[in-house]
Amino acid sequence: MIPGVVDLNLGELSDEELSEVVEAARRELAERQTGAAIVRDVTEAVDPIIRENRGLLGDGWQSGRLSWDGHCMRVEDPGDDPEPLAVAAVEPVAVEPVPEPVAYVVGENYPAGTVVEWDDRLLTVTKGHQATDAWNPDTKPDWFSEEV
Repeated sequence: MIPGVVDLNLGELSDEELSEVVEAARRELAERQTGAAIVRDVTEAVDPIIRENRGLLGDGWQSGRLSWDGHCMRVEDPGDDPEPLAVAAVEPVAVEPVPEPVAYVVGENYPAGTVVEWDDRLLTVTKGHQATDAWNPDTKPDWFSEEV
């Protein structure tokens, strides 16, 4: 007999008891499969990011491994040391809002950084200026950069 395993004679159970055992087994199997699927999916998503940022995690890091105990997911160092890898918090990066493009119109002032629409293209003004007929993206291309 295996330690921790209950010897259960299914033939001695009533239909109701057997139904409860089957339902409990289905729930347990579903939880195990769900946990394994979560670990697999998250590992596939996280491993490439960890590999690309290995320098942030220390010299010994090779690739990621996730474990799931049903309540908590942990990233572990795949080396001999079973201790979980502690990852320092990263300060969030402020993202500047993308300015709305404006039509490039003669007579308007365009400070550097303004996004303008010209000839069905989006351009960023690199040299602030007041638009004239002679100063536009076609005649002064070095005053603009293509928007990506």
